[in-house]
Amino acid sequence: MLRRSHSDSDQVVRAPGNLPVRRQKAVRYLLRLLVGGALLYWLISAAGLQQLGTSLREIAPAQALLAFLLAIAGQAMTAARLKTLACLHSIRIDFASAIATNLASVFYGLFLPAGNVVGWVLRVWRLSGDSPHLKSVALMVLSDRMVATAGGAMVGMACWLLDYAHAPPVIGGLLVVVLVTSVVGWLGLSNLLARVVDWMLEGIPLLRIGRSGSNHALSADVSRLGPAGTFTLLAQSVAAHLAGSLAWYVAGIAAGLDLAFVTVAWIRSAVLAATLVPITISGLGVREAIIVMLLASFGIPGHKALAWSLQLFAITTVAVALLGGLLEARRILRPGVNG
Repeated sequence: MLRRSHSDSDQVVRAPGNLPVRRQKAVRYLLRLLVGGALLYWLISAAGLQQLGTSLREIAPAQALLAFLLAIAGQAMTAARLKTLACLHSIRIDFASAIATNLASVFYGLFLPAGNVVGWVLRVWRLSGDSPHLKSVALMVLSDRMVATAGGAMVGMACWLLDYAHAPPVIGGLLVVVLVTSVVGWLGLSNLLARVVDWMLEGIPLLRIGRSGSNHALSADVSRLGPAGTFTLLAQSVAAHLAGSLAWYVAGIAAGLDLAFVTVAWIRSAVLAATLVPITISGLGVREAIIVMLLASFGIPGHKALAWSLQLFAITTVAVALLGGLLEARRILRPGVNG
């Protein structure tokens, strides 16, 4: 991966912004904070602050640490998938750069407005380097998001079917819609994806600062991977989601929950699908509300369900983001060191 000159970075810092647009973004950010805060306040009030505190104190530290390590393993598998997908677009990236970029995107997406968009922009910016093939990198990153979504829906659907006696039908319908949309979008609508990338790049001019040469996309034809390559890509995505589901399962054990792995897996997939829409910051509040609602059908009290959800946020988002922040600080302080 090539590096940018300091002059390019300076240009990005000095790039002028549209004040009305900034105000609109600030208002949306504040609204998302308010919605998330209101949901959390309502959930905590309903669960009981004292009972919630007791449930949080009862979480087993050793099992929580294991859940965090499993979440990192999932991030490593995600980086391997990104590296495999890069081969489709004739883009060369190393594993260390891929995982460092993924963790950094979690870090910035945790507190910056439009977290998902920030993650997308950061991945494109970091992985493209000085390459003139910006559009190809952007298409690769967007495709990676769709493959990840498809993998999560596949794991969720399989576990939902295995746990059909306890799983609500509406969850199955949601996962089918997500699975079909992501698979069709990735495999069958390459031209549409390219147009979406064009639209996104037009709306984010800082990605084009300091670039020269053509900005065409390399072929996005999935057939270049072949059946074996496509299977590898989907298998890596499924493996990443299985590691993530296992992290949720171990975190559930740490919180004293008696849930089967297949139950935890489809709950996780449903939560991820529901939080694709950026209603709150990092899904905070929405995730907790869905988990409390779903676990109520298993007879689990609200304070224990909420404690599990907050633990998941701390382990799989905040702790992972802090690791990404440490790697990002290392990259800034030692610019010659990768990852």
